Amino acid sequence: MKQFYLFVVLLSLLCPGLMNAQCDTTAIPQSNYSIYNADTFTGDKIPENAIDGDPATFWNTGGSVAFPHSLIIDLGEEKPVNAISIKPRINSNLGKLDQYEIYLATDISDIPFQPESAGQLIYAGYWQEVPQFIHFGAITARYVYLNALSNFDTGNSNRLMISEFVVFEDATCGDQGKANQIISFDSVMKQTTDSDPIELSATSNQGTDVSFEIVEGADIVTLDGSTLSFGNGAGTVVLRAFNEGDDDFYPSATDISFEVINLQDYAPSISSRLTDAVPLTKSAEGIYPIYVSSSIGEPQFLSVESVSISVDGEAIPVENVDGAYVGLWTLGDAGIYEVAINSIGSNGVQTELVRNIEVVEGGSTMTARAMDDVLVNFPNPGRTITIDTILPQFLGTYKKVTAYLDVDCPNISGGCDDWDRKGYFEIQTPDGKWVEFIRYMTPYGVGCTHYADVTDFMDLLQGEVKLRVFIDTWGTGGWEFTIDLEFEEGEPDYLYRNLTKVWDKNSAPFGNPSNLQPMETVDIAVADNVEAAKLRLTTTGHGWGNNNTGNAAEFYYATHNLAVNGQNTFEQYLYNVCNPNPDGCTGQQGTWYFERAGWCPGAISPAFEFNLSPFLSNSSFTLDYIFQTSYIDQCHANNPNCISGVTCQDCNDGFNPIYMIDGYVISYSNTFSTQPNNVYENELPEESFIVSPNPVQDMLTIKSRSAAGAARILLIDVSGKIIKRSELDSFALQSGETQVFVGDLEAGTYFVRIFTSEGSQTYKVIKL
Repeated sequence: MKQFYLFVVLLSLLCPGLMNAQCDTTAIPQSNYSIYNADTFTGDKIPENAIDGDPATFWNTGGSVAFPHSLIIDLGEEKPVNAISIKPRINSNLGKLDQYEIYLATDISDIPFQPESAGQLIYAGYWQEVPQFIHFGAITARYVYLNALSNFDTGNSNRLMISEFVVFEDATCGDQGKANQIISFDSVMKQTTDSDPIELSATSNQGTDVSFEIVEGADIVTLDGSTLSFGNGAGTVVLRAFNEGDDDFYPSATDISFEVINLQDYAPSISSRLTDAVPLTKSAEGIYPIYVSSSIGEPQFLSVESVSISVDGEAIPVENVDGAYVGLWTLGDAGIYEVAINSIGSNGVQTELVRNIEVVEGGSTMTARAMDDVLVNFPNPGRTITIDTILPQFLGTYKKVTAYLDVDCPNISGGCDDWDRKGYFEIQTPDGKWVEFIRYMTPYGVGCTHYADVTDFMDLLQGEVKLRVFIDTWGTGGWEFTIDLEFEEGEPDYLYRNLTKVWDKNSAPFGNPSNLQPMETVDIAVADNVEAAKLRLTTTGHGWGNNNTGNAAEFYYATHNLAVNGQNTFEQYLYNVCNPNPDGCTGQQGTWYFERAGWCPGAISPAFEFNLSPFLSNSSFTLDYIFQTSYIDQCHANNPNCISGVTCQDCNDGFNPIYMIDGYVISYSNTFSTQPNNVYENELPEESFIVSPNPVQDMLTIKSRSAAGAARILLIDVSGKIIKRSELDSFALQSGETQVFVGDLEAGTYFVRIFTSEGSQTYKVIKL
């Protein structure tokens, strides 16, 4: 009885006004009722698990059936039902019930239109495992119907999991013949001590009057009727919208909570790659960029107003580049300099970061440990590991940087992973983005050593930085990585290197009949200081098997084209000989010796480099990455002619050819400038243009269905070569008078690629 008494007290605290001295609330034994119906379940996670009294078992709707989800309980006999409790799945942060409706009925064929309760459950956190209680006035019912409308699951919006569902009755007072009220109380967003008064809004589904009261935070806010005022302090506020009930309606109340904050409690945070942990070596005259990141909490109210930098008390220029700040420090003679970085928030609060930097003349070849025995293992510590590291700081001291990668088998269960896994090593840029400087494919079950020239990333590999490694391993062993960076002393070809990311695709489709050219056209701005430039492109093919035409993309040798300003300029033959292993990684198991598309097991994937210096005379130029158009994955689900079991094993398999692509334009100069912008073009809807007739004999007509503006049209053959190019103004395109003569072409398949300021789209045409 003691345990039951505490439970009743808890209910009275949670739901004031719904109990009185002569009434009681009692759990109906789960053994008394059964599951009448549930909309879905997965595997052995049947709905009966929710009423078996064992919290370790649970009902799971799975992830394939969308909300709403329903659960109907048959109590076996009529009861005066006045509450339910729902315990989420234990040891999990997934599938928690969010919005709900509760219906009660004496006859399953006559479920009332009006719910007895509706609302949203509030959890202390995603991992909360205590039962959630839903209370209402006692209604005589045999069937309890939960209509679940949504969940808190960030991983799957369709999933609901309940470990225990308990129904309660009021056996003392019983059904008093009243109707329940559902009070909807509009939420209040986070406020500040300076916020203007707001009007509270709440309604009853029965049309009764609603009043408001402060449950918690009377020292923080002031309530006058429905007007809520601020200015007293900061903290958590709990408000209640309620109706006390009468002869016709049970009492009802709904609580909401929100935070009130004092903006003066928030100061900007500052971080900088500039560190006093190592000296700054100087071997040339010029600007050393001081990269600074600054942010402030509560961004819906506050922002960083300004960032300033001084060296020995003298201000230096600071530029804001896409939210990152760059101080332009003209290095002086050797010595120790006080660098003070100051950030001011929009609330007037300031933060200062001071670094005492030792500048030394010249330097010598040196090696820095960038990663030291970093373990990658699933699930612990994980497939992606991020570390902080400190690297040399310099201006003009080094001419080359070489990365030495040591891959060891860790002392864990399974040792080295038995499979060839794709992975990469990245460095964080000053504006918080990530740049891949090594693409790596692990060997089959052995450790190896590798090296790669990473001089192009020299400007990023400085000071206090973050590195991260990702390996696509799944619990069949792990890896341990060490990276040493050798900085070779000598005069560099150029003082500064600027990286502009142009393509970053983790799974670009290859041979998808409905999207044969998935790569965007990129417009590259040329800064005035640029003296030379190149495209650095890393492409690796993945996916193979009987359901991929030609074993693509891993074992398919494709030739792709790179067009500059709409003209085919470079070819990329994606083929790597793996025997002998290009990195000398021996002793592997598996099929390490087969040639691959852009990679080999146990080797750093080589980057393709294309000279862009001849195209720097204009203020900008465009790049197109055109996949080999003669390849089509005939087993793809988007191929209308694919027939499972006839033309292909399974047309809906989904394991289709893809490319992992990283492309950078690297520009070189001897004068510092902030990084130029690159402009991506989005893929336009297929219906944006009409390309007709198709098939075509002599003249192809192209008409826009939207005000897309001027356009560039490329006609591409099946090898990926551009064979015709047209520039069209907006009037010509929208008038429907844009025509391309194709009568001089051989019969066959061609592709029309159309680019506008709003995006691009590709169409396949047949020439008769």
